Amino acid sequence: MNSMEIKSRGNREHWFRGAFLLGALFFVAEPVQAGGMWNLEQGASHYARGGANLVNPGDASAVFTNPAGLAALKGFHFLLGANLVFDERAFARGTDMLGLNDSERTFESVANEEPASPSPNIFLAYNLASLGLDDLTFGFGVWGPPKSNRQFDEEGAQRYSSVITRDLQAHYLLSLGYQLSFGGVVRNVRLGASIGGTYTEVDSSLRLNVFELRKDLAPEREDPDYDILAEITGSEKSSPTGIVSASVEFDSNTTLSLTYQLPFDVSAQGNAALEMKGVLGSIASVDGDDITINLALPPIVRVGVRQDFAQGSLELAYAWEGWQRTEKIEIVPNGITIEQALDPQPVLLDTITIETKFRDTYSFRLGGDYEVLEDWVLVRAGTYFERAAIEGRSLNVSQFDLDKVGFTAGGRISLGWGLFADVAFGYVHWFPETVTDSNVLFSDPAPPEGAVAETWPIGNGKYSNTQIFTMAALGGEFDL
Repeated sequence: MNSMEIKSRGNREHWFRGAFLLGALFFVAEPVQAGGMWNLEQGASHYARGGANLVNPGDASAVFTNPAGLAALKGFHFLLGANLVFDERAFARGTDMLGLNDSERTFESVANEEPASPSPNIFLAYNLASLGLDDLTFGFGVWGPPKSNRQFDEEGAQRYSSVITRDLQAHYLLSLGYQLSFGGVVRNVRLGASIGGTYTEVDSSLRLNVFELRKDLAPEREDPDYDILAEITGSEKSSPTGIVSASVEFDSNTTLSLTYQLPFDVSAQGNAALEMKGVLGSIASVDGDDITINLALPPIVRVGVRQDFAQGSLELAYAWEGWQRTEKIEIVPNGITIEQALDPQPVLLDTITIETKFRDTYSFRLGGDYEVLEDWVLVRAGTYFERAAIEGRSLNVSQFDLDKVGFTAGGRISLGWGLFADVAFGYVHWFPETVTDSNVLFSDPAPPEGAVAETWPIGNGKYSNTQIFTMAALGGEFDL
């Protein structure tokens, strides 16, 4: 089929407008990794208790878990940590009628091939007693959610949802915690706030496929010879965000806390590249690649109740994340035009609005610690359940989240001279889900003008995953 024949069968504006939309949709689906979409949770001392270390963290990681907890710290504290997440997500696409003459076609399973990579963090805290402000503590932190990048077979059955996802996210916050002391049933009231920003960097790709314009000559669906590679990169240098929290400590050694992480908006500057080979490359070219991606990220509420004992503590916690706030994403092409071989008039791409299918999500957490050797060895353990941030019919490899349960353990060992080492390990089981009524459909980026394009599900199949978490940190506590 030559370029003249393809031109006669469709409108190039529809082709590239649709192709750009699909690439943009992929970009949005991947970096929004929070709630059921973010891995739970950063910090060795926090994760070892199954994320149930919100009420009184006991170290400088309170900057993000509960800044009010900073007020319970005295002297100078630091934490330097890192983690690795081994992610084994897999997709076995269901049998479908995709072959020549709608013959039955089966697919090989695909699994994440990306090796684990470290995600570091640093937290600092300093009580201002030296300035006569015993009840005021300052904190600072830089961290990102534990990373689980993904790479799947470029020729695999999932390629129209995702090929590569390598994201980087860093939060940086300044914090203050203040303590009010009483002598009655209420022993202490602590208030805290953190303010700062988030840096996001994205590097993702997927494939598109032209079908309607060539199906008479090449009727097999999803023929890789007619694929287009879409690569999306982008970054947001600073999205302002903040956290406020409060806790109440009773004389019964019971403490309650409430933390609210403010929602924030992202306006990421990036690039979109479409790579066309063979006959597709002779039809048109793209001039420009700058894009802006606008989306709203959710608020997070964390609630906990903790009971302290002579040699340890136990905590029950709950977290809610309002992902319905991310109801739409805007993709703004910044002067991108399509130049078509048989049409001298360039096509200017317009703003694209995408409706998401995210839902609010939550997690329940239970964890505790026990001092085995006083001032020397502390052991921790926990468990949690987290609901998926997307329901089954909307699952695909780019939006891959399932209900899950995690089991965690770890501890702290004193190294002397005010130093200590934290370790944490976790096993997370994602409850497998088999989808047979997917609403994720193949979308042809080049349908003939006025025609109703043929679609079919590409999200049916079995989704499964297990994760192994390892975390470690070096910390210190010093009287200054």
